[in-house]
Amino acid sequence: MQSSEARRAPTPFRRCLPPAPLSSRLLTRGSPSIIAVPTPLSLRLPFFYCRSVCSAALSRRTAADLFLYLSVSSSAVKPNLLTRCSHHPPSYFRIMSTSVSGATVLRAVRDKMREATVTALIVPGTDAHNSEYVASHLQCRAFVSNFRGSAGTALITMERALLWTDGRYWLAAEEEKYSEFDLMKQGRPEVPSMEEWITVNLGTKTPVGMSPYVATVAEWERLSRQFNLCPVPNIVQDMMPPEKSVREMYVRPSQFCGASCQERRAAILAEMEKKNCDLIVLSALDEIAWLTNLRGSDVEYNPVFYAYAVIDKHHEKVRLYVNPSKVTDAVRHACEDHIDFCPYEQLEVDLKKLPQGRKVLLDERQTSEAVFRILKDTGTEAVRVVCGPAQKLKGIKNAVELKGFRDCHMRDGAALTRYLAWLHDQVVNKGVTDLNEYDVAKKLEEFRAEEKHFVQLSFSTISAIGANGAMCHYSPAKTGSATIRKDQLYLIDSGAQYWDGTTDVTRTICFAAPSDEQREAYTLVLKGHIALNSIVFPKGTSGLRLDTLARMALWSVGLDYAHGTGHGVGSFLNVHEGPHGISFRPVATEANMELHSVVSNEPGYYKDGHYGIRIENLEEVIECRTKYSATGFYTMSYLTMAPLCRDLIDVSLLTATERAWVDRYHAEVAANILPCLQRASDQNAADYLKYHVQPL
Repeated sequence: MQSSEARRAPTPFRRCLPPAPLSSRLLTRGSPSIIAVPTPLSLRLPFFYCRSVCSAALSRRTAADLFLYLSVSSSAVKPNLLTRCSHHPPSYFRIMSTSVSGATVLRAVRDKMREATVTALIVPGTDAHNSEYVASHLQCRAFVSNFRGSAGTALITMERALLWTDGRYWLAAEEEKYSEFDLMKQGRPEVPSMEEWITVNLGTKTPVGMSPYVATVAEWERLSRQFNLCPVPNIVQDMMPPEKSVREMYVRPSQFCGASCQERRAAILAEMEKKNCDLIVLSALDEIAWLTNLRGSDVEYNPVFYAYAVIDKHHEKVRLYVNPSKVTDAVRHACEDHIDFCPYEQLEVDLKKLPQGRKVLLDERQTSEAVFRILKDTGTEAVRVVCGPAQKLKGIKNAVELKGFRDCHMRDGAALTRYLAWLHDQVVNKGVTDLNEYDVAKKLEEFRAEEKHFVQLSFSTISAIGANGAMCHYSPAKTGSATIRKDQLYLIDSGAQYWDGTTDVTRTICFAAPSDEQREAYTLVLKGHIALNSIVFPKGTSGLRLDTLARMALWSVGLDYAHGTGHGVGSFLNVHEGPHGISFRPVATEANMELHSVVSNEPGYYKDGHYGIRIENLEEVIECRTKYSATGFYTMSYLTMAPLCRDLIDVSLLTATERAWVDRYHAEVAANILPCLQRASDQNAADYLKYHVQPL
């Protein structure tokens, strides 16, 4: 799965509207029936809104859409940070229809922008925890633009709507976005960044709105230096339907963790002591799950839950701020000795009670500007760091976690091999012509679900035939996905969450004789993959310095790819994690490759309109004994166990060293996977594997 270049991770402290007599508090235009309905507690404070289907509203919008209007006098609003950020008394509406047009959404947003007296509005694709992957009911950028990729930012002015996203998503964004949005292909030299576009087209004095809950401290500071950034309520989220249901948390079995919550708390406290800090506020969802050894289902494919955590050196337990409805009796009992559970919205209250002079450690690239402002208002001292201790510690896997990675990759490799063999048999041997991308992806999920410790997929499977493979983050729809054709390349990027680890693997295969061009492209990608896996590098080396290795073979013939080369991977956690990564862009955390971290190695090549090629393994950073040094140098050790496509390799383009690498890797794959293929139904998979792992 392609790496993201920046980790962006519900709006936490919503404007609180206390229950009040409807006659005095809630007014609507026209004379409709009014129904007061409390929003679900999860991820938002209780507040009341009106469902209004009135002729006055519908005459201003399309008759097919339903609107919620809420008009509340300023006296009804409980003061909090978001209230102080607004320019007017609160006035909200929600668009309740599931099928609205881009024009309708933009018209509604611009109405709210006028009330907030801002000329432009920035809508990032993240949430209050700077998550890269966001719960569906909090995907504001997706709601306003219809583009659902994991990376991208929308900018709305009174006249224009623009969408920035990186090379992984250009093709997908063109297909998904509302027609009212102009796609800005981020990374192309001729395309200005959002900041550049604002300063050139709007100037530095024009008020540009953004919710401080969906901007990190570092991002807010950076943008504020370039133009007039103004705090506003989360306009788009206030239009979106609430969360449909509450998903309960659960405990990850201790045999897979390698460290207790108390041990992880102690490790963070030791890092806090170096900064002479009293407490730390954790916002990143995967850091909180890692710290507590708890998991959840709030975000699809990512076993995390929405919460904040506070570690205070004067308090023996971790304070976990989470919706109480998510905490089962079993979770509460398992954690009673080391976690105090508090309501999610209580964080703001507790932070405001901190004594003046307390020193609070904040990861400026994870913590929201809103939390930072709360602390600043209380007189506490915020000690800002570029990469927080929890993120650093989480990125370095312990022995139990590494064993889990190795074990789950063998089972996952067996499932993938069964799938590749099944697909080859269906398309080539049996001549089946009615298989589509979606159906075969579900078949792969079935194979994985048979494996021990399987929980769920780790991301939406990229099952792409032919030209769809050129869309880096293509995901086939249940209806209308392309048919698997024998004469086209097929790219499968997939992974799973197991109790003992997380997998992410990409293979590209052919069903018929490939063209010389395809074999050349595949082999050049393979050469880059081998170069990155084989490199020996000194401690303190960043992923930025390693990225070139994966591209050199492609560069030699004038080719390249527009995504990063590698990302960190969590242990039964997010398939994308920091702080490290391998990319042509500097990693935001400036993190180096650390011993025992896990990273993907996934160069690729994409020919628009024709095919896509990517080869991805997960790898562990290990120590490497060199001729003159026993320590201080690292290399990569592959974790992924799955055959490459022998028929796509042009052996004449490989050096002797590269051929030896392929043979060595395939020998290890065979040694690990063949013993797993012992079922009576596995003969086809075993034969498929034996063919592809033959020495070159």
